[in-house]
Amino acid sequence: MLWSEACTMDERLRSMAAWLVNRTYVPYNMPHKIKAGVVIMILGLRCRQPSWGLRKSSCSSAGP
Repeated sequence: MLWSEACTMDERLRSMAAWLVNRTYVPYNMPHKIKAGVVIMILGLRCRQPSWGLRKSSCSSAGP
């Protein structure tokens, strides 16, 4: 039986390349994401009632 010589660094690079190829980057959907219409309604309500809710959100922001 013949053994091939393999450097530890070569093995690490090979396994890392395989991991990067098999990795997915972005989910196809986000079930927990708030729909744009709901965000617009919340921001509109926040502008009408500035004393409600968090102080971070303001009606001066350009949108979601």
